[in-house]
Amino acid sequence: MLFDPLDRKLKTRQATVFLVEEAGLKKITVDDARRRVGQPTPVVVACRDEERPAPAGMQLYRLWTDVGSPMPDSEAVLRTFARVLRPGTLVFILSARENVPVP
Repeated sequence: MLFDPLDRKLKTRQATVFLVEEAGLKKITVDDARRRVGQPTPVVVACRDEERPAPAGMQLYRLWTDVGSPMPDSEAVLRTFARVLRPGTLVFILSARENVPVP
């Protein structure tokens, strides 16, 4: 899904950043990513929900901790990013708590 750019600053204090390469993803620092953003660079932003609650009454079962969408920094999602994104793309995985506005 493609969105129009927003004129909003995001907090990168707890960010994890990857660079898509031909051979897969390479973890880079936020400072390295900032140097690349000045150039025409595709960027993907995903948010990690650190506080995903277990369904009511199901806290005892480990299976329920994996219910729902996979975390954006899980191995499966990172493999998918490596397959579908073109080399040179930056992937920022940010904290949802710090970046997603609450209505």
